[in-house]
Formats: sequence, structure tokens, C-alpha cells
Amino acid sequence: MKTSIVFGGHSPIGVAISRELSQESRVLHISRKTDLTLQAKVSDCPNISLISWGSYSHLLNQDKTDLLSAQNCTNLIFAYKYSSESPNDLEQFEVEVLFPMKIIQFMASAHLLTRDSNIIFLTSPAADFVVADQSLNYHISKAAINQMTRFYGTRLAPSTKVNAIAPGSFVLKDRNKNYYKTNPVLKKTIEDFVPLGKISTVSDIARVVAFLVSRENTIINGQILDLSGGYLNYEPSHVFLNLDQ
Repeated sequence: MKTSIVFGGHSPIGVAISRELSQESRVLHISRKTDLTLQAKVSDCPNISLISWGSYSHLLNQDKTDLLSAQNCTNLIFAYKYSSESPNDLEQFEVEVLFPMKIIQFMASAHLLTRDSNIIFLTSPAADFVVADQSLNYHISKAAINQMTRFYGTRLAPSTKVNAIAPGSFVLKDRNKNYYKTNPVLKKTIEDFVPLGKISTVSDIARVVAFLVSRENTIINGQILDLSGGYLNYEPSHVFLNLDQ
């Protein structure tokens, strides 16, 4: 059975992607730490193995090569959410950009990305637009992820396809369901703003990832996919034109 490595941490999107992929393949869900909360989220998925990254990172390069070769790893999905109680100026860039870059370069140099492999990044509208409640480091990291997608999409082809998904600013997750439930006017406003008339869910995003890494995807490569429901295509004046409606 093929194996997907999902660097998902405790991210709702990362967990959803692992659950979706586990229906068709074996999944190694990697996080900084595993605990009972994370275990409960995937306990009903026998194809998911939770891995603390420490169990990989301390190994010598040859040991890593042997380990990953034995796992028949074909897909790398970087879907974790950066979080830190005491962030510094470079930490987000190191976690979201330099870390996956080192993993990809290592696997490529060890010839582990030669079996119709796929790499998926999680990005954000902040790669192209200024998002009011996010830092400069966040914007720089997301812009770098987009460019890594384009770069690796050309350099690792044809054996490996590389794509990124941009969920948009509005995603329905377990942790914000109550907020939307107690603020129905805001939820309706957002839904009216999105051309498809709905807020994307973690399941929507996970299904797109499952398609991108499947055999059905024979041509999509080096792309940043807009999963916002289409609202990112609006010219900014659209917001003001809708105020009177």
C-alpha cells in the first residue's frame, strides 16, 4: 500500500486530509507532539499512524533514507498550521518554508520521489494580498510557499507533481462552528459574498487534496488552487457595491 506523509500537526485541515487519504492509502500523520486529543481525532482510521517528528529528525541521513524507502512514501503534504507562544522574526519562515524545503531536497537527493509522487502545500491569500490581521512574517512565508510550488513543479517533474491549495479566509472548522452558529447574520453575509454561496469546509479541502494526489490527476502541476469558492476573483469595489443590498 502506498504511503502519504502528512505534516499536519493538530491543524483541522491537516487532520481532515489524513482522514480522507487513509481511505485509499496508508498515512503517516506527523506532528510536533502526539497527545490524546489528536489520537481521538483519528482513532477510527486504522490506516493512520501518528508520528512525532522527533522520531525522524534525530536519525542519520542513511537511516532516514532506509526508513522512508521502506514506507513506500509517494506523497508529501505540508498542511500544518504554524503556532508558537513566543514567535520570533524568523521562526515562521523556518517552519513553513525552510523545513519543507529541506525535507523535499533530502527525499529528492535520496531518489525517493520517483514513483509518481505528489507534493502539496497549504497556502493563503496572504501570498498575494495584504491580510489585515496577519504579520509580515506570515505574508512572506505564504508568498515563498507559492513560489516553491512553481519552482518544484518544474524542477521535480515529470516524476513528481507539486501543487498548493489556498482555502481562503473563511473555512468552517469545528473550533469556529459555534461562532458562526451564534452569529448567523455574519455567516449569511459571508455566504452571500462567496459566489458558490457556501463557506468551504475542511472536508471540501481534503477531497481536493485526495484528487490531486490520485491517479486521476494526470496534468495539474505547479498550480495554486483557489478553494475560496471564487470570492478572491472579485475586484475590491465589489465589497462596497454590495453594502446597500
